Amino acid sequence: MPRSRPPAAASFARGGLAVALLAALSAGAGLAAQAANQAVAEPPPVSGEEEEPVRGEDAGRATAGDRFAIVQDDTLGVRPAEGALYEAVLDELRVADAASLEAEAARFRTQRREALNVPDNRDFPAFPDLFKHPDAYRGQAVTLIGQARKVTEFPAGPTAADPEETRVSVVLYTDDSQTNPAVVVALAAPGLPRGDDLLEPVKVTGRFFKRWGYEARDGKTRIAPLILAERVEPLPVEPPPPATPFVLALTAAVAVVGLSAGLWAWWLRPKRRKGPVAAGGGETPDLGGFTPPPENESEFPRGE
Repeated sequence: MPRSRPPAAASFARGGLAVALLAALSAGAGLAAQAANQAVAEPPPVSGEEEEPVRGEDAGRATAGDRFAIVQDDTLGVRPAEGALYEAVLDELRVADAASLEAEAARFRTQRREALNVPDNRDFPAFPDLFKHPDAYRGQAVTLIGQARKVTEFPAGPTAADPEETRVSVVLYTDDSQTNPAVVVALAAPGLPRGDDLLEPVKVTGRFFKRWGYEARDGKTRIAPLILAERVEPLPVEPPPPATPFVLALTAAVAVVGLSAGLWAWWLRPKRRKGPVAAGGGETPDLGGFTPPPENESEFPRGE
């Protein structure tokens, strides 16, 4: 006849089993919660491997956004399809924080320097890099410092929220742009004179929009980077240092020597004989409308 367990022992066994099951369930729930939190905090790459940082000419493209995909380089002016984006960028710059935008431009400049392996002890060729790699700069913040040669005001036009708003275009040359200008369209340029024969030091921080085509004075189509900005800032011109007494004395001595040499050369010049004036009258020819003559004529026909 089998022996039966005492009631207390049976109750203790059942309680222990319940405690063990409860502990296992709690441990499983804790592991599941930990796994869920880890999955949210560290999402795995889609490819299953860590992504490589963007290098070379593609640096910056990923952050510009797909909205700039509609922009085309080397077209005359801004295309109608680009007008809405053009106005949207200007509206964003209107309310942007200037210090934050400059910091963004500095970070992108550092990114391009590292992508092109330009050492810190060398000047970074910002304008040539911008000119050669417009896709990398599209929509990015850039800072340019140089000379404003032409400043013009113009109405915003029908694509703007206020068609009568006055905007400013600035033709800007930097130290590393050589004979290639950048064109800046800004909402304002306080303190900057207007004209087309200027030499004003300026600084501008804005966003690169496109490599823009324009018709030059020689009739040829040329291209220039187009920067959109909230404003163009004139830079103060540092006065030259005062001349020392030694510099003043040296300048006076050089002037006296030069004047004496000029008078001596004038006195020793060959004396001209009096007579009829040769054809041309000694005047500087106007070569504005000059065209080469036919082969059977002398280059400069002379009269009698």
